[in-house]
Amino acid sequence: MGQTLKHLRTIFVTVVIMVLFGLSDLAFSQQVVYVVCRKHLTEQNCNKCSEYFPVQNEVEAVQKCKTRGYAQSNYSQSEGGIRWWVLFHCNCDDSD
Repeated sequence: MGQTLKHLRTIFVTVVIMVLFGLSDLAFSQQVVYVVCRKHLTEQNCNKCSEYFPVQNEVEAVQKCKTRGYAQSNYSQSEGGIRWWVLFHCNCDDSD
């Protein structure tokens, strides 16, 4: 009887560890990253940026920036971080 309980406890601990690590991997893989696209306008000598948007991965970010006509994608894990980046890297007049 003692061996059976020991064996069940080992199985239980193994299953719990697998579930915990599996859930953390799943949560990490679903993490949203914020992206802003940028291109340099030589005639105005400034950097024009897109509005920021969320993506799941770098491939999606690059594709969306390219579709919108921008050359570079820049990333942050928070909306505040991407807004801060825009303040210091995007200096074109947005009047057009």
